[in-house]
Amino acid sequence: MSAVNSNEKPITLRTMGSFAFGGTVTQKEDGVTFHGEHGYTQYFVPQDATDYPVILWHGLGVCGTCFESAPDGREGFWQMFQRNDVPVYIIDQPRRGRASYTATEVDWTARIPVEDNEAVMWETYRYGTWRPPHGATYYPGSQGPRTGYAIDQMFRRQTPNHGKENTSQEIITLMTDSMGDLLEKAGPSILFSYSHSGKYGWYSAVRHPENVAGILSYEPGQCLFPDDLDLGPIESPNANIRVDMTQFYCPREQWMNLTKFPIRIFYGDYINKTPTESYGDEVWRISTVFAEKFAALINENGGDAKVIYLPEHGITGNGHTAFSEANNKEVFDLVLNTMKEAGMTTKNHPYTGPVFPTGGEISIPME
Repeated sequence: MSAVNSNEKPITLRTMGSFAFGGTVTQKEDGVTFHGEHGYTQYFVPQDATDYPVILWHGLGVCGTCFESAPDGREGFWQMFQRNDVPVYIIDQPRRGRASYTATEVDWTARIPVEDNEAVMWETYRYGTWRPPHGATYYPGSQGPRTGYAIDQMFRRQTPNHGKENTSQEIITLMTDSMGDLLEKAGPSILFSYSHSGKYGWYSAVRHPENVAGILSYEPGQCLFPDDLDLGPIESPNANIRVDMTQFYCPREQWMNLTKFPIRIFYGDYINKTPTESYGDEVWRISTVFAEKFAALINENGGDAKVIYLPEHGITGNGHTAFSEANNKEVFDLVLNTMKEAGMTTKNHPYTGPVFPTGGEISIPME
């Protein structure tokens, strides 16, 4: 065995830390309180930081670890951002990972979105095919985990939801209210959403635009459209897709906030452009259809949105976890260059870290 990244320059931090954000407090008749429904974040601020931190928001079935080390032990986006002077916040959203404290009934079936079927997850992540009782295969040129160790590490990143996570406005409000609190403490930031958190990123931005400096989204599940626009039904041969891939809407006045900052949406490889019965294929085909419509609408209304396909930039073999696959450094370089082009990496007022309240209302009964 050999040391990982032994030739890299040291990462020098100005500060680092962690805290809970958002959440609720309830009180029983006997006066006992319960603090729950909050998120959790670690933050890392390089010594020579850029102006805006990037908030890394995990997808469904995982927590913030997906942005840390790659499954094979190489660096993830967390360290790569640090080496390029970009501050990061790595979050666990409410009811997930280190933010799992909830007053709701814990539903232990609410795990990965395929009901614990790792074969379906393998295909949804687009590493290749896996149709039990037959074994797994890779797509030609796949950058997915190859060694026994890496495959094991990838599957062990799966994290249960502590409480059901659905597409209701109640859940969206829980997520966006907590993100609003984080944005208030972090200040103007770039939201990096991933997969299922894509819709949370859009809603957080339209509700807290004063603290959003841009959005980066890797393969968002859904996009957000003004409610005076009717996109019609989902066209797909897969019945589950027609339900699961329903897009989201908000008042146009709110939606226009998305035109105030740059938006970049990224997709990897192996995305089928032809309708099929396969759930895994249809998820990403439908996602790109609506992302293109979303970006076009943003630009028609004076905004700045682009949909970026990695293969069109010579980066091939990536599935749904490009930030932790074998060529994640190539993927990161494209993301960073995209950020530079969009003005997201300036150093006019270098970031120094979060600002915390000095007082605050006491949330437990006191004598």
